[in-house]
Amino acid sequence: MKQIIIFLIATSVAFTQVPQRIAFQGVLTESNGVVSTKTSGTFTFSIWDDELSTSTANRIWFESNVSLPLTRGMFSYVIGKSKQLTIAFDKPYWLEVQEGTTTLPRIELTSNAYSMRAAIADSAVRAPVSTTLTQLMRDEIAKMIKDSLSNQNIPNDVPVGTIIAYAGESVPTKWLACDGTAIDRSGANGYAELFTAIGTNWGSPNATQFNLPDLRGMFLRGVNGTRSDTLSDPNAATRFVNRTGGLTGNRVGSIQ
Repeated sequence: MKQIIIFLIATSVAFTQVPQRIAFQGVLTESNGVVSTKTSGTFTFSIWDDELSTSTANRIWFESNVSLPLTRGMFSYVIGKSKQLTIAFDKPYWLEVQEGTTTLPRIELTSNAYSMRAAIADSAVRAPVSTTLTQLMRDEIAKMIKDSLSNQNIPNDVPVGTIIAYAGESVPTKWLACDGTAIDRSGANGYAELFTAIGTNWGSPNATQFNLPDLRGMFLRGVNGTRSDTLSDPNAATRFVNRTGGLTGNRVGSIQ
């Protein structure tokens, strides 16, 4: 099941004219919180006057089959740009977003959308968003998106358990050195996703911890598997453990 982190801002519009518009930005993630790797998505946007009703009588406006590009899960759309949006915004409304077959819980529209109604009540010919405020909105949205991505347990699009070569002396954020350290399998300081990926292949000092690979001073060598030609590993069967409790022989995690 997918999830969407959503940001809504009101755009600058001429309120004596239609269509009114609401800018919409979001980040599409999978149910585990990892940012979606899809490059595009098909969305349906609906506005309801009831938070839970499924009756079409309560669906005030909708636009379906909206194809949007995704960049690291991020997308944006202007509601009301393609299909006219003429809602009074004089009572509570809820926005519903559907991507593919997944429908997200409705979100109540708050002050940004209702500023349209306030502009009409104040007989404003135009209610432009100031350059400073617009920039603040963009900066805040960028920060929220950045924070949502940084809260992931892994960098985007990189599978948990990946080993890379790195030329620096300090371990990058969100990475661990392959130095054989024993770390917790779960809990507040644990690495549950990493444990799911590599298990005790590289060692296990006890029932609550597991070892990272210890590749200090070593070269990586692919597991031999079923290879039997002249380039196969002649010592595959005699490979030994990285740490106590790890795998031996022709298995990932063994060393020689």
